[in-house]
Amino acid sequence: GEYSADLDTMEASRNFFGKTNEQMMGLYRNNVSMRSVDLRFMPSVPFVYYVIGFRDFVVQGDVDEFELGEAAGALFRIVEYKVFNAPLDVKPVLQELLPVLEDIAGDQERNGLPVSAWGDYSEKLASIKAVMSD
Repeated sequence: GEYSADLDTMEASRNFFGKTNEQMMGLYRNNVSMRSVDLRFMPSVPFVYYVIGFRDFVVQGDVDEFELGEAAGALFRIVEYKVFNAPLDVKPVLQELLPVLEDIAGDQERNGLPVSAWGDYSEKLASIKAVMSD
């Protein structure tokens, strides 16, 4: 994709370019919030690769409870953003992401995302599925 399209895309390129998903695990642990923002603004081809690595980071759970909530919520926000703003970016990997999103939505408390603070992720998941089924 066009990595110099805007500042967000340039930042994503600077942080991810040339790195494997395994190499990114430590960077996610160091600043999951900023790396998830990078993923949101990444062009389609690298996004498809790196979002799977981010999903694996969330699933492996090698983070404390607070970071798990941040990582799980970030994965949801990434997919939600792409579904509503760049659906063709997420379409190739959506089926690989849905089981994790379903797990997060199915037990928000365990995933560090209380409904009272973050809203109902099962409703967000239903919206994602509805938009992508069209």
